[in-house]
Amino acid sequence: MNATLRVALLQLAPAGTEAAMADKAAAMAADAAAAGADIVVMPELYQLGYCALCPAFPRHAAHGSSGGGGGGNLSALYAWAARAQPDGDPNGYVARFGALAKSLGVAIQASFLRAAPGGGPPENAVALLDRHGELVHTYSKVHTAVWSQCEAMTAPGSAVRVGMLDTAGAGGVAVASLICADREYPEMPRLVAEAGAELLLVSNACDLTDWHLAMLRTRAFANGVAIGMANYAAPACNGRSPAYGPRGEQLALAADAAEQLVLFDVDVAALRAFRASPEGVARRKSMPQQRLCDPTKCPAFQRQNPLGRPAHSL
Repeated sequence: MNATLRVALLQLAPAGTEAAMADKAAAMAADAAAAGADIVVMPELYQLGYCALCPAFPRHAAHGSSGGGGGGNLSALYAWAARAQPDGDPNGYVARFGALAKSLGVAIQASFLRAAPGGGPPENAVALLDRHGELVHTYSKVHTAVWSQCEAMTAPGSAVRVGMLDTAGAGGVAVASLICADREYPEMPRLVAEAGAELLLVSNACDLTDWHLAMLRTRAFANGVAIGMANYAAPACNGRSPAYGPRGEQLALAADAAEQLVLFDVDVAALRAFRASPEGVARRKSMPQQRLCDPTKCPAFQRQNPLGRPAHSL
């Protein structure tokens, strides 16, 4: 069996509506399949173009006072939060991309605003769908960006997700999903690597600096994993969607900030050989870090959202 896995990062800009964004993602996913991709990755919260559908609250706006909301349109903010997709089978967005994954024969990491399974604020989430259209796992972002007006209204996730993905190119591959700021903290990539992840798929929404890229490269080498990160194209963000291998080698980097398909290949056999080698991760000594995602033991930072209330509350 061919042990090469091809991953496609969709570097997309937002469109004017949810339907238009879903159509753009589907069209580029089809291009990825035609280019031989096994896995397709969307940018963060692409269902809504991150905060694109709530223009009164740009991503980096200053927080309002305890009485306020920064002068923005609060009804628009609530309308944005209300766009959350139902958890489970009624989720039409995930269902659409599950059907697309099956028809194209590729796995898709679809990003969306998820209604909290137990009620309360929505969650910033991704669904990893296999090439048969089946849901492998749903992951909700643990390190939510409370400095973002919209995302401050979301609740953080409480668990990591690593799933075995059946791929056409390389058979079964252990895949973890992360979202944006999750990769800024070394504990998260380490946690999923210790859970067996070989490939980390990151859905992202921010301007990527050289130090962001250096950080991601370090995460790959320190954990003996391959990492691919799909970022927004201009004008939302600055593109630069990257990928790195287990030795920290650069596998791909978007040519510029324009919309584009960024492809990279992972030699899974070589990755596993490196991980099993003395310079890989086979002899690592680690401490359990499960408490990282436990909100009862590691509470979220106490900051305010645009309503002047604790972040992640409505």
